[in-house]
Amino acid sequence: MLLIVGSGGLLGAHAAAQFRRLGSPVVCASHGPGAELQVDLTQPGGGDLVARLPDGVTHALMASSITSLDACARDPEATRRFNVTRTIQLLEALLARGIQPVFCSSDLVFRGDRGRYREDDPREPTTEYGRHKRAVEAFLLGQDRPVLIIRMSKLYSVDPDDPSPIGQMLNALSRGEPVRCADDQVICPTAVEDIPRALEALLRRHATGVYHVAAPQPFTRYTLGRRVAAAIAREELIQRCSIRDFAFAEPRPVDNSLDVSKFLTETGFRFTTLQDALPEIVRRRHAHADMRQVCP
Repeated sequence: MLLIVGSGGLLGAHAAAQFRRLGSPVVCASHGPGAELQVDLTQPGGGDLVARLPDGVTHALMASSITSLDACARDPEATRRFNVTRTIQLLEALLARGIQPVFCSSDLVFRGDRGRYREDDPREPTTEYGRHKRAVEAFLLGQDRPVLIIRMSKLYSVDPDDPSPIGQMLNALSRGEPVRCADDQVICPTAVEDIPRALEALLRRHATGVYHVAAPQPFTRYTLGRRVAAAIAREELIQRCSIRDFAFAEPRPVDNSLDVSKFLTETGFRFTTLQDALPEIVRRRHAHADMRQVCP
């Protein structure tokens, strides 16, 4: 049985739905409504959550964190308390009960100056959020019990309410607004719908350690913007710029792309390409807009 901590978030919700479709029992924990168990990582109480778990939980997907880079940079103490201190407290309680954690980490544990990072490359994060992820990784890798760490890149969804950069681009383009896209930052957008399938493949193999789980095709923000805009014939609205033109709370790394050859070799997994996903994204958005017009 799989516990999903953060079941109300983008990844957690898709993971819960996917595992249930496969007929696998799932226990959802979230601070929001609709979850079987309530958990709030702004407060202590990880042991209390674990004490309330039903028998049979073998793995715990840790998909809850404050992911805003600017929020982490502006308030490192409070966000670290959530992302590191409370998360480790919960992980300690899970490990003590013999439950294997599956920790959702990030490509931002790397410096981000060259890309194509492998699992064993030095972790030298340049952002506060990346330092949070490195700290939890260090805790887990120091354990003498089985753990699984999956490092991911930017996630997007085919759903019309997608909150990712791709969804934000489409929202602005659909309103006829120009979108500035950096030509000097590389990302590897990954369909969130792929991650539960990838996780299921790893769990089936009883995998432990660190795996990079991300779509292998890199894009600059500019080439990504052009590809997305072309899907709705609004390429003229994409404006080329530099990542340094944005007033972020801290500088952004330029290339955190991941080498996923270890994961692909061991599982034979095939990620959804952006080319495959865009027609479905556009179709769902049109259907959603049509439905809103019929039922305002």
